[in-house]
Amino acid sequence: MHTGEGEAGDTTDSPHYGSQRYKNVVAQTPPNGAWRELEEFAGALVDLYILGVTCPIDRVQLGALRRDHRYMLDPVLSYARPRHLILYDWQGLSESPATAFLAFQGRGGSRLESLRVDLWALEEDADVDVAAIMESLMSSLAHAPLRSLSIDMSIDILDPQPDHSSHARMLREFLGSPSPPPVDPQDCPLLLVERSADEFDMADYVRRFARLVPTLRQTTIRISGLRGGWRRVKLKDGEAMLEVAAHSPSRT
Repeated sequence: MHTGEGEAGDTTDSPHYGSQRYKNVVAQTPPNGAWRELEEFAGALVDLYILGVTCPIDRVQLGALRRDHRYMLDPVLSYARPRHLILYDWQGLSESPATAFLAFQGRGGSRLESLRVDLWALEEDADVDVAAIMESLMSSLAHAPLRSLSIDMSIDILDPQPDHSSHARMLREFLGSPSPPPVDPQDCPLLLVERSADEFDMADYVRRFARLVPTLRQTTIRISGLRGGWRRVKLKDGEAMLEVAAHSPSRT
C-alpha cells in the first residue's frame, strides 16, 4: 500500500485528499468487501488517510503528523482502532489543548494498549503551556485500556540562547570548535513554554495518570530542551522515579 504523498516533504494540505479517501472507503464496502483486519501499518499519516482502510489494524506507526494534517488522525484511528500506536513525528504544539488529542477518545482509543508519542516544538510554539497539553492528553486517554505510555517532548529548537541548541552543540563537537561563553540569564529570559515545562510536576502527573487509568503499568515521560537539559519520569508498578540531566532553568 503506497500513495507517495507522505514523501512529498513540505507540500501543503491538498483538497483532493478527501475525495481520494472517500473513493477508497466506498470501494471497501459491500459487495466489494474489505480486509477483515490488518496486522500492521507503518508510514505517513496522510498515506493511511488517503488509503481509507476501514478494517482494524493491530499495530500502527504514523509519521509526518503535520499540524495541517492532524484532522486526518481521528477518522484514521476510528477505523483502525489500534492496540499498539506509535506517533513518531508530531510536529508543533500550539493547537488548542482542548482538541489536540480528541482522536484518542471514543473508537480511536477503544482498544489502545500501548501508546508512544514523540512531539517536536516548532518556532511558533514559544507561548505554549506544556501542562495544558499534558492534561489534555491524560483526559483524552481516560477510558482507554492503556498498559504502556511513552511521551517524548522536545522544545530544544526554541532555546533563545545563541549557539546553545543541541544542533549547535553537535556541530561544534563535529568541527572541534570551542563552546561559547555562558549566557547571562537576564539576557535570555525563559519563554513561556520553557517555564511551563520546567514547572510541570511530572512525577505527580504520572501518579494521577495511573489512578485515572488503572490498567496502566509502565509510563515514561521525557521533556528535553530545557536550556541544555532534560527531565524524565518513569512509573513502574506504582513507583515514580524522576531523572534530571544537566541543569533545569529555574534552578540555575
